[in-house]
Amino acid sequence: MNDRRFSWSAAGAVLALGTALIAPAPAGATAAYASTAIANLTLVSIESEADLGGFVVEEITTVGNTGYTLGAGYDAGGGNLARFDDPLGIGIGFDLQLDAFADGRAGDDDAAAPGASEHDAYAMALVRAVNGSTGTVSIAWDLEWVLDAEVFSTGAFNYEDAFANAAFDLFVNDAPVLLSAINADLFLGPPSDSARGTYSLVFRLAPGESMQFDFGTWAGGFAEVVPEPSSLALLGLGLLGLCVPRGAQRGSGRVRRG
Repeated sequence: MNDRRFSWSAAGAVLALGTALIAPAPAGATAAYASTAIANLTLVSIESEADLGGFVVEEITTVGNTGYTLGAGYDAGGGNLARFDDPLGIGIGFDLQLDAFADGRAGDDDAAAPGASEHDAYAMALVRAVNGSTGTVSIAWDLEWVLDAEVFSTGAFNYEDAFANAAFDLFVNDAPVLLSAINADLFLGPPSDSARGTYSLVFRLAPGESMQFDFGTWAGGFAEVVPEPSSLALLGLGLLGLCVPRGAQRGSGRVRRG
């Protein structure tokens, strides 16, 4: 009887080990995000009842980004600024372009490798006009923005997650005027989204008056992948556990942890 039990246990162990060895390795999987936010400020006109001497238009800009990657994958992104001086050819004023982008991926297409990726970026500008001239000045800008966000994945859906967002906002004299924001979500949907819009800014400044507005672009994303374990390999391990002799199971219960 003892020999027979040993034979069955050995056979079961061989079967379990063989099943685990022939089970395919977990397939590669990735989750990725991409988002962009672009804003263009175009100077349309400057009109004055007197000489423009003393009329000043200035800007303060800020750009930045943060990100990380853990395990397999990558992250990239940033905020950018472009300034174009004197677009009207009158020696004053400027156009601005702001953009922020985030791009990243978690996982590996060729191997089961866990990973996580996140990136956030922004570009902001504050524009201020001060009328130090002797006459009333009218100044006008057009503002246009474009937002895009997308997520996608390959592999086992239940083991991947990705999210992306993009946004644009505008404040005039520190008061909120508009906010445009979109999201893309691998689980909740939609997998992609976009938005665009325009807004006109017109100011009339008497001598000694000033005004300011600020606008910003924001882009971000997050992705993570946890590889799916092989079902056949788990089955093989289960069979191996069933084939261990009862005496060995009882003996293992007396091992102290510590």
